[in-house]
Amino acid sequence: MKRGISLFLAIVMGVLLILPFTKTPFNVSVNAANEEYLTFTLNEDGESYSVGCSNKEISGDIVIPSTYNGLPITTIKSEGFINCKALASVIIPDSVTDIDDYAFMYCDNLESVNIPDGVIHIGQQAFRDCVKITELSIPESVNDIEIMAFYNTGYYNNKNNWSNNALYIDNCLIRVDYTLVGEHNIIDGTRIIAEAAFDSCRKITTVTIPDSVIAIGERSFIGCEALSSVEILANISCIRDLTFYGCSSLVTVELPDCIENIGANAFGSCTSLNQVILSDSLETIGNSAFSHCENLKAINIPSNVSKIGAYAFSASGLETV
Repeated sequence: MKRGISLFLAIVMGVLLILPFTKTPFNVSVNAANEEYLTFTLNEDGESYSVGCSNKEISGDIVIPSTYNGLPITTIKSEGFINCKALASVIIPDSVTDIDDYAFMYCDNLESVNIPDGVIHIGQQAFRDCVKITELSIPESVNDIEIMAFYNTGYYNNKNNWSNNALYIDNCLIRVDYTLVGEHNIIDGTRIIAEAAFDSCRKITTVTIPDSVIAIGERSFIGCEALSSVEILANISCIRDLTFYGCSSLVTVELPDCIENIGANAFGSCTSLNQVILSDSLETIGNSAFSHCENLKAINIPSNVSKIGAYAFSASGLETV
């Protein structure tokens, strides 16, 4: 009898040993009490931390603490939660000022995330492919939204959130449909134009940027080949890199008095550009800022300009300065 029982137990144990082992995601609410599921990196300033996830299989809800080792957590680090496909919600503390590149990209089941007041920068593709995020809000503190930050989110894909071929989140212009034809007036009250918002809108001809705008992202109008007229009323201090690059139909540009800096390649390859009125407040002109503007024959450089970057007017038609 004992021999029969021993044989039975041996068979059972053998079956258990050959059964495949299946890992299951952690289902946990992460907070200050169980920080072992997060990873913290001391920032270069030595006075703050960046945070990410230490295990991509974590699921459920995350409450990120505001401090670590007595110092504030200010950054959701680049790729910090990328591919955490079982996350359901994330609460970001008010201490965070920077949501870095790809921070939550490919979090397929993330339904809820807050962007707290105090965040200044949202990196490229930070929430890309978070297809279940259907509600978003951007606080007034944000002044920089990089390329494709909200691309293919549930909010982005909802046609009801688009008006006049444009997608806004609160008072931030995120993207304009590339099929847009003719004139486009940005809504008065808009604060931010996200990076590459009008990228490759090849049939748009006229744009008015209202004085409510405080920041225009890099590459905002890159490749708008038919854009012949732009009225810049925005209250901004700089024209960022590549903002109007390749706007080959643009003829005249008048910059408002608040402009202090023109970035690299800001008007590069604007081959029809023949008149530029610079602001008296201008201090720097970036590398290749007006390169390949072959119809630009003359320009008046304000006395306040202290730096002109390399190749700023290379391959242009400039004859008189």
